[in-house]
Amino acid sequence: MDTLLLFSFLSVALILLRWLKFASSRSLPLPPGPKSLPIIGSLFHAPVSMPWRTFREWSHTYGDVIYMTIPRQQTIILGSFQAVSDLLEKRSDIYSDRTHTVMNDLMSFDTWDFPLMKYSPLWRSHRREFHQFFNQHQVPQYRPIQLHQSRTFLRRILEDPSRLNQHICLTPAAIILKIAYDIDVTNPDDEYLQLATDVVEKTTEAQLPGRFWIEFVPFLKHLPAWVPGAEFKRFVEDINPKIEQMLNQPWDGVKRDIASGKVGHSMAATFIGKLQSEKDEDLHEKEITARSVTGLAYATGADTVCSPMQLLS
Repeated sequence: MDTLLLFSFLSVALILLRWLKFASSRSLPLPPGPKSLPIIGSLFHAPVSMPWRTFREWSHTYGDVIYMTIPRQQTIILGSFQAVSDLLEKRSDIYSDRTHTVMNDLMSFDTWDFPLMKYSPLWRSHRREFHQFFNQHQVPQYRPIQLHQSRTFLRRILEDPSRLNQHICLTPAAIILKIAYDIDVTNPDDEYLQLATDVVEKTTEAQLPGRFWIEFVPFLKHLPAWVPGAEFKRFVEDINPKIEQMLNQPWDGVKRDIASGKVGHSMAATFIGKLQSEKDEDLHEKEITARSVTGLAYATGADTVCSPMQLLS
């Protein structure tokens, strides 16, 4: 009991000291946002599911730029395209960095998910490799795939209109899996599609401000998974093998196809072909980067396009 009381006291003391340091360092007014209390900030207002709905309501109340603070996380929420463009595009030299979080470390986002990486040579190398496949000069080559899947999408609606949402989600997934790995996906229950959906949903959940207490008290990461309050550890133990599977399974499949003489046209095949023609000391690191970039395209293309398309429907 004494140990628990001491632990609780130290946790509160650390949070209080950080809050006092932050409060005393502010010199300019912050954007409006939900009510903030001493120490805990806006913790009780932070959404834990479907955050976009809460953020949309806040944007109607507070405007396009919203400020929310919780222990160890000061968050700016942008509620319009104009605000995003003004800050993240026109002033990208100021705002191109990423916030470090404990969950990012535990889920190894800093090694493969370059939108969540801090600005660094590693980030630049991932972005450079990604950009060579998705820039204004390269995108037109994917139109035959897009056209084929669009026609397939319309045919599916005619044959089974009751599964509209499944057809909507299947279409971008089929496009990106064909581009990334030359994999043909025809079923909404496809293993690759379900895997990407699970990983992206968990990734999004891990980024929610206030979702896990470990962000407020980082030394909790040393607790074993069975301790009450260590939900974050069970969360990580569940999702990390799926991330590894998502990055490795389709990539290794392309490598096996190439080794057996079956050469398709895809991001992975292009990367692997270039790697096989090179001989230098950085080959292993280059393959890790290529595999991560291709896996990111697969994950984001297979899942994140689905939600806005459903809203438009």
